[in-house]
Amino acid sequence: FATLDPQLILKSALELPRLFGEAHAEGEVLQKACAFLVQVLSPAVSSAYVVEAHPQDMASSRMLATCSRDGERAPVLSRRVIGDALQLDGSVAFFNHASSHAIDATVHDTTRTVGACLIERSAVGEPIVLYVVGERALPNSNTDIAAGYLSLVSTLTRQHLVAQRQTHLAQYFSPKVVDLLMRPGGRSSAEGDPRVMEATSLIFDLRGFCLSTEAAATDLLGWQKELRSTMDIVSREVFAHEGTVIDYQGDGCFAAWGVPFEQAGQAQLAVDCALRILEQLKTTPLKSLSSPSGPVCGIAIAKGQVLAGSMTSSRHFKYGLLGTSVNCAARVESLTKPGRLDAPLLVTEEVARQLDVARTPFVRAARVALAGMETLVNVYEVLDPSRSLSSPAQAARWEELLCGLEGSRHIADLRELQAAIDAFAGADDPRVRWLQAQCRQLEDPQQLARWDGVVRY
Repeated sequence: FATLDPQLILKSALELPRLFGEAHAEGEVLQKACAFLVQVLSPAVSSAYVVEAHPQDMASSRMLATCSRDGERAPVLSRRVIGDALQLDGSVAFFNHASSHAIDATVHDTTRTVGACLIERSAVGEPIVLYVVGERALPNSNTDIAAGYLSLVSTLTRQHLVAQRQTHLAQYFSPKVVDLLMRPGGRSSAEGDPRVMEATSLIFDLRGFCLSTEAAATDLLGWQKELRSTMDIVSREVFAHEGTVIDYQGDGCFAAWGVPFEQAGQAQLAVDCALRILEQLKTTPLKSLSSPSGPVCGIAIAKGQVLAGSMTSSRHFKYGLLGTSVNCAARVESLTKPGRLDAPLLVTEEVARQLDVARTPFVRAARVALAGMETLVNVYEVLDPSRSLSSPAQAARWEELLCGLEGSRHIADLRELQAAIDAFAGADDPRVRWLQAQCRQLEDPQQLARWDGVVRY
């Protein structure tokens, strides 16, 4: 028989939360749990393992963490152990045998002690089991102590994993979505196999942040602080409008709606979020901007089918989106810059169709050819209500002028269009100034000869 020291076990129980706090990844948490069990339950326990079990095919089970005093390979658990652990739902299935006959729970002939406990279920519903194995049996007085300690370690492991996941998910998902993800079965929506979903993608890029290649460390520190405060504004508004932050890229941010759960009104939510970001940045001084002129940022929004889910390895979770609409949003964002369409917020036609123009005024900005994409697209600028083009009459007249530009093929067409622009009451609007610049470019006979109504940059 092997005997346990109750005082050592009690003392170690107080140390485990601190050790878990030092773990930064789920694999580290599981590994610390295994190592601690072998240390504290010795000499009754010689090995501890965490396995993602497949009850219908135990041979395909996946080992997540392991610790063995003797360096032995993990024994394959029988369906009996897994079944008992699942049936007890969080309690310990403990097998202890003092005779010369091995327990029929493992493939090791020398096994005398086995304890197993369900930690949780994986994102796809498979049981993740923590179990210990030993070659010496325990006296009856120690069996309850060992089982109770295994149950405690399992509970603390589960609690720390939950807290760790909540902290990680809170960086990318709104509190409402985090709550849904943490419910039973919710994780599969994010961590399971990628699936096709209808999503709205938002690309944000901060304008004018320019770092010299010879910038000093103190310059970089100041730049980083301003960038962080800006991204705090962006992420706060994304979460406030029930969106998901997919990634931060330098001085930009990629957010989405409609993932990891289906979402009604996603296009309007994304546009409302973008307008709020623009409003917030108007009152946020950014000293590191290389130029105070022009929009402080560019935002583009596109909608369409995407492949959404975990896009990295099986050991590292990172939620991601792939799809034409994501690429489209990135390319449209590049058109928001001065010298191009010069508009702080552009959306694709799929997004514009979902908006209430009376509540969120917008006008068509141009028909464009996006880099690397064959399909021509109409892009729309979402307007501040104070803009003259936000009125229905002015918006309709603007569309006539834009169609006039797209249909111009001769100098006479341009002269007629320029006269109409001069007579337009909204001639001071940025969109109209862009139209005038296009007319001036087409006065070049070579430019006009190549003009087909499609804007190309």
